[in-house]
Amino acid sequence: MFEKKYFKFLACPYCRINLKKRGENKLVCPKCNREFSIKKGVPIIIPDNFNTQNWEKGKRELKANGFLKSLFTNKKKTFLNAKDKITLDIGCGENAEGKINMDVYFPEKIPSNFLIGSGESLPFLDNSIDIVKSSYVIEHMINPANFILECARVAKEKVIIITDNSDWIGEIFMRLIGVGRIFHDEHYYKWSEEYMRNLIKRLELNSEVQVLNLSPSFFVKFLSMFGFLPRIGPLFYRDLYTEIIKQKQNG
Repeated sequence: MFEKKYFKFLACPYCRINLKKRGENKLVCPKCNREFSIKKGVPIIIPDNFNTQNWEKGKRELKANGFLKSLFTNKKKTFLNAKDKITLDIGCGENAEGKINMDVYFPEKIPSNFLIGSGESLPFLDNSIDIVKSSYVIEHMINPANFILECARVAKEKVIIITDNSDWIGEIFMRLIGVGRIFHDEHYYKWSEEYMRNLIKRLELNSEVQVLNLSPSFFVKFLSMFGFLPRIGPLFYRDLYTEIIKQKQNG
């Protein structure tokens, strides 16, 4: 169930003004008069041309299994443990960690304060969310630059984006045998530290980009020991972490 106190942050994805509730199952934009439904307590705030065919199906599995699939398993790490902040977890799935949580499909277990929305047309007011975070979402975006700008538009303080490091040596091996994240049919882009940094710089945003390891696999942890090597260090880290700073914290 979406709590009443969080409705004030919701906005029309077109007009970016606050939506008004009409009855128990409708949200209406006062400017364009578009209506958005509330299904089982979940607001569904999506653009008119949004593809809804996979809502009930959930996310597809990677084309890898057994030992190979374990290499792509991520360790659960909390990035939104800010008690006094309004936080948004985009692409949350069932393991949500935001005060507000959003995805493009209905998980089997729906998180608290959950809504359906598009990452490229975020249904929130400008500068309304303290911290915006997405984990392994940007690789699914057809227009990742627009997704980054939307996250920055909504965030008051900072944006956290976590995705795959496509320069990882294990990724190169997976490409050779034809499995893994690059061959996932819903992944559109490969990401590297250099590419992410250059893109965000082009968008004129202030960011810190680094490669790291979030996998519990012993093999991946072992490889990350070689990350200190100059020039080729990024080859030994599985994941990419980006933090876009909008407002510096006091103290």
